[in-house]
Order: sequence, then C-alpha cells, then structure tokens
Amino acid sequence: MSDRKTPHVATGGSDRGGSRDRAARGETGAPPSNTAPSQDKSPITLLHQGVDSLYLSYPGDLPEDLDAVLSQLKARSASPDKGEQSLALIELGGLDFHVLDRGARRFKFVLSHADFHLQVSSSASNSMPLASVQVRSHFLTEHGVESALKALGGILRDLGAGAEPAYWISRADLCVDFTADWDLLSWDEECWLTHASKIARYSERGVGSGWTIGARGTLSARLYNKCLEMRAKGLQRPELIGLWRKNGWDRESQVYRQEFEARKDFLNGLKIQTWDDLKPCCGSIWTYLTVDWLRLVVPSPSDSKRCRWRLHPVWSALSQVPWPEDIGQPVARNAPVYQPSADYAIRQARSALTSFMAVRLMAEGGDALSALYQEMLEGLAPIARYRGVPTESLLFDEAALKATKAGKPFASVAHTAAQRSKTARRAAQRRVTQKRTRSDDGL
Repeated sequence: MSDRKTPHVATGGSDRGGSRDRAARGETGAPPSNTAPSQDKSPITLLHQGVDSLYLSYPGDLPEDLDAVLSQLKARSASPDKGEQSLALIELGGLDFHVLDRGARRFKFVLSHADFHLQVSSSASNSMPLASVQVRSHFLTEHGVESALKALGGILRDLGAGAEPAYWISRADLCVDFTADWDLLSWDEECWLTHASKIARYSERGVGSGWTIGARGTLSARLYNKCLEMRAKGLQRPELIGLWRKNGWDRESQVYRQEFEARKDFLNGLKIQTWDDLKPCCGSIWTYLTVDWLRLVVPSPSDSKRCRWRLHPVWSALSQVPWPEDIGQPVARNAPVYQPSADYAIRQARSALTSFMAVRLMAEGGDALSALYQEMLEGLAPIARYRGVPTESLLFDEAALKATKAGKPFASVAHTAAQRSKTARRAAQRRVTQKRTRSDDGL
C-alpha cells in the first residue's frame, strides 16, 4: 500500500479522534489474555515525548567573500597537519563551527557543531537553498524548538540570509519514550498493519532491538530499545535520562522509543512549512500515524482477516498519548552542557591499557601506564622529527582537533581560530555591505 495518503489534520490542538475510529472498527478494549493490563492501569509508563529530529532549509545566496573564507578553511581542514585542521573554525551566531574538508551532495561546504549540522551552498549556486540545517537531538530535548530557531536566526544572518531568515521544514521526527513489559521479538511481521511496503526487524545476540517500517519513504516509523541503542553507540544523554527519571524511570526497566519520520512531501500535503504550522498539529499527526498509517495488532487464530484483529494494548496506549500545547519548549533547562563523554574515553583507555599489560606481561597497572605512554611517544617521534615539532605537541593537536569537532575547542585554539575567522568574516561582510550601498546609489 502507498504511504502517500494524506490525513485530515485538525489545526486547533490534538483532538483524539482515534478512539471513535477504533470503536467503529470494533477495536474496543484489550484482547483476552492472561497478561492483558487492567482497564485502570496503562500498559506503558510515558517518560518523554517531543520532536527528536528537525531538518530545516534556508533560502538565500552565500556572499562571494564568505565563500572564499569558507574555501580557505575547507582547505585548512584537509591539511595532513592535525594542528592546522583544528584551526578550521568559523564563528557564526556566537558559536564556533568546524569547517569539514568535504562537501555533501550538491552542497559545497559542511559546517559541524555539537548542536547543529549545516550544509552550505556555494555562492555560484542558483537552484539550491543557502543552507540545509539539522538540529541535533540532544539540543531539541534540552532546549526545545523555539531556542533552536532563535540560535539559527543568528547563525544564518552571519551567513548572509538577511535580518529575518526565512525557512521551511524538510523533515520532522516525533517520538515517544516509554517503558512496557514486552519483548520486541514477540510478534511477527503480519502483526503490523501499515500503508508502507517495507518492514524490517532487528536483533542483537537474540535480543530484540527494534523494527523499521517504511524506511526512506515519505513517512517511516522506528520502534526500538533506546537503552540498547545508547549502550551500543556509547551515547551519553544526561538531559534525556534526567527527563526519564523525573517521569518515573526506575533506572532498570528497558526504555523503548516509538519514532515517526515525516518528510517534506508529507508536510507539504498538510501545508506545513514552519514550526508555527507544525506545532498545533503534532497531536493530530500522531493520531493519524498510530491509528491509520500504522497499527500493531494481536493475531486471532479464528479470524483470517487481519484488519479485524484487535489492537495490541501497548499500541492502543501509544495512540492515545496526549500532546501538550507547549511542545517544543525547553524541558530540561538545568541539564548539564553537552560535552564529549569522559566515561567513554575512560572505558577505551582501560581497554587499551589492559591489552598492553597482556602483550607486555605486566601485572602492575601504574608501571604499564607509564610504559604505554613512553612507547606511544616513541612511536610518534619520527613524525615529530619530520614536522620539526615537539613530540607531545602531536598529542595536543589531536586532542584539539577532537575538541573542535565536538564544538568545544580548547581555549587557546578557539581564541586563535575565532579571531582569524571573525576578522575575515567581518571584512567580507563589510565588502558585501559596500557593494549593496553602491548598487542602491546607482554606482
């Protein structure tokens, strides 16, 4: 079935029409089962809901002088010298962005920050937007959509998008985090009723990790074990875990995420272009996605028609999750600032140290740590001699580069690069202003 069916979406809040639709299909109550929840208790504990991913496109033209500045930084980022790479920074909207050594698709430049990912067109592009922007998930969770739009306004103004940069939403992901007593591998593909044609199931070492429905379509869905994903990827999400605990997480139960991805074609069909358009529709869109576009049902051996199978009680609860009017506002103002994970680095260091102890047959950790450091410096010595720099400066350069890529550059590196990029950008902006003034004067 096609996933292009456009729902009727109410724009005045999150009217829950799903219960009436299910009643019309005879889907009232949970299926008879020894494990079915009581009518007085929800089978899920709601921990978090919101916008998990947001992709925006900003129209406009990149000034030629800024194109030249970004090209220089892009070349610097491609240098074999990691110290030089760490200086490939430009300040936009008060934030230091690392200019990568490559473009992306038809975009000439890629600018990375811990909170935002930008793809920027060249000044010669006539058919592309000025920039395509991804707002990072952790920023949306901690600060909300409004704060992201405000920050991006300053960033895009510095890129030449004008005093009040316009934009349109090219993709938005809605998510709900919850706990439930179930197994993600306890049902077969036939239990999904959907307009999409692609369904995939995933597991890790026999443990169900998740499902993907309608991958790369106009609409798609993902249901997965969020705790398992975070452990597998070494993710540190203090702002998200803080929300879970605030809403009743016991720190032991597995947390699941139901996520829907809506792309531009679907949003355009609903005449949704900006956050002001999307915000009042989140509840209605969620209802459509969990009642019409996708359902999880319980098989009935006595009925061959899947459309008559009853809703899974967990899915019934998910479809009725209320969406608050203040969705998109900051929800964790006091959460810790995002930083590269020290815990992950320590685990990696421990693994390297114990491997070294095994290879060198050393039983004392302190002695092994000193020996490992000395052998590491000896291995870097030929490179340092070739470059004519102290050996330990290579370690600093690598650390500075990693800090820069994480959007948290070392103070000395940040100051040097920020001063260079700020001077170049201001000079470029002055030249652009002078050209516009001459044009307005008819010169």
